[in-house]
Amino acid sequence: MKLYDGTTDPEEYISQYRENMEIIPIPGHLKEFSCSRTFEKITSDLYQVVQDPKEKLRDFVNKFGMEALSIPNIDMATALEAFKMGLRKDSPFYEHLVMTPCKRLDEVRCRALRFIRIEEDREIQKRSNPSNQYENPNIKAKYSTQRFYKSKPYSKPNHHMVNAFEDGGTKEELSKITNYCFFVDVSGVIHAMQDLGDKARLPKRDNKSTAWKDKSKWCAYHEDFGHMTEDCIALRKEISYLLS
Repeated sequence: MKLYDGTTDPEEYISQYRENMEIIPIPGHLKEFSCSRTFEKITSDLYQVVQDPKEKLRDFVNKFGMEALSIPNIDMATALEAFKMGLRKDSPFYEHLVMTPCKRLDEVRCRALRFIRIEEDREIQKRSNPSNQYENPNIKAKYSTQRFYKSKPYSKPNHHMVNAFEDGGTKEELSKITNYCFFVDVSGVIHAMQDLGDKARLPKRDNKSTAWKDKSKWCAYHEDFGHMTEDCIALRKEISYLLS
């Protein structure tokens, strides 16, 4: 169709143009262009990334990180808020971010590592417990009470009184203290626990004879000889309890 030259009725020309547009098909390469056009992602798209009910924290962090990397000129404040809102509201990490917000995504990943290790440690403990322990409800009740912290001493076969957790013969797989990525050493962790007051359950000092104990090993948590602080099962259990 020729260009309008101004010598004819403009309304008639427009009418003819519309009729031609309805008759003449659109070329295939133009259709492909319109369908293949991609839109640039923006930071607010991260609000669509949410943690599924049974999704592990490690998988969600990786999924969110991949989406964040695909966004150019990302707005950090919006991304941090989207990450927090994407977490399950019953997640301990969600409560942690509400109380102590982060300033960058790399800080979020660093903090998430501690909660990931706790989550994975609990999975290991569940797998290590035989399923037949819960067939009898009486056995379940007895087993659950054995796992609680005992602040008062108990007697071991050799009749030496020790402040510790009572395992009832069940050995749990606990994370090492160094695996928690604390910003202080073990002594600093113990001081922080002491500052918690009644929230932290500290062992009582055993004033009886220590002649039978290994004097080359000192536990700052029990303030006594016999084992190293880093190997203290009671301390590792208490840290796991406080972080749960």
